Amino acid sequence: DFDENEKDGTYIHQIIPRDDEQSKNEVSSYGSELAFNPHTENVYQEPALKFFSLIGLRGDTKVDTSVILLDDILNYLKNHLPEEKSYEWFLEQMAKNYIQKTGPTFGKNQTSILAPILTTSETGERKFKFNTTNNRTEGCDDDTLFVSEFIKNMLLSEDFKKQCFTNFNLKKGTLLLFNNWEVMHGRCGFKIDYDNWRWLQRCYFALDEE
Repeated sequence: DFDENEKDGTYIHQIIPRDDEQSKNEVSSYGSELAFNPHTENVYQEPALKFFSLIGLRGDTKVDTSVILLDDILNYLKNHLPEEKSYEWFLEQMAKNYIQKTGPTFGKNQTSILAPILTTSETGERKFKFNTTNNRTEGCDDDTLFVSEFIKNMLLSEDFKKQCFTNFNLKKGTLLLFNNWEVMHGRCGFKIDYDNWRWLQRCYFALDEE
């Protein structure tokens, strides 16, 4: 799968930090010095992207990749809601539409859609989409704005990171396959290693439902 408006419409994305001030201080796969906080890939896409991969071609021991499981997100959420908000109410709000936006890698081709944060099918299959960065996922009214801000602040809190983040170094030759409906990911901020630039490749996968 690919999007003709992202990274020049290539099938395989080169994930390399750019050596310019904008990218060093930009939250995107081009950036480096700001953390790329928890997100699911392509929140703006419908149908929602289910699978994608990252492979390390060159690693950087200073850079942590993080993965966060949906079960851990929901369990933490259930135990940390304000008293006046029930977990059932929160789930109902997450199933409403939110503004889901593209990011810097789209350049001038920015777009957005309306789509839920979390849906569950009759068979129990869940689809979760959220991006903590720059209001890339944002509510449309008072209730959904409350929910999007609450989730964002929760995902960025130090206690949540301590309890729910799994961090590791994506070394050369390591391949990750993500179920994008059930897993968030991110990475820490870092300064470019000019002798050993971190280099990953990313590829999306479309499912043939037939």
